[in-house]
Amino acid sequence: MAGNGDVEERGDRGKTSRRHKQERFALLAREIGTEQARSDQFGMRTVNPQRAARDALTRATLARAEADELRNLSVNDAARIIAAKRAEQEQTRRLLEQRERQLNPFQRTTPGSDPGRDGPARGL
Repeated sequence: MAGNGDVEERGDRGKTSRRHKQERFALLAREIGTEQARSDQFGMRTVNPQRAARDALTRATLARAEADELRNLSVNDAARIIAAKRAEQEQTRRLLEQRERQLNPFQRTTPGSDPGRDGPARGL
């Protein structure tokens, strides 16, 4: 009757998992409030207009400082700095996309469908 033990064990794990989820929700609700905890639980982040305004102000301040810095340079130096920053941003974007593809199971290619692989796929 080893099969019966497996079923009971899976049932116990399910109950434990549900209890842990409820306990995590209760702790989160106590810390940030029930509505925010519910939103976080279902992946719905609320927009915080104050944070968005603060972030926009910070970005604008940085952009102004960067523009002032570039104005004080010669045209060639400024062009070199701009090109270097664009290259860095592009590299960062590519690395983020690559990392996202690695983490996203729905975008992974199967061994037989790898576009970089030539030849027929092996079957089992």
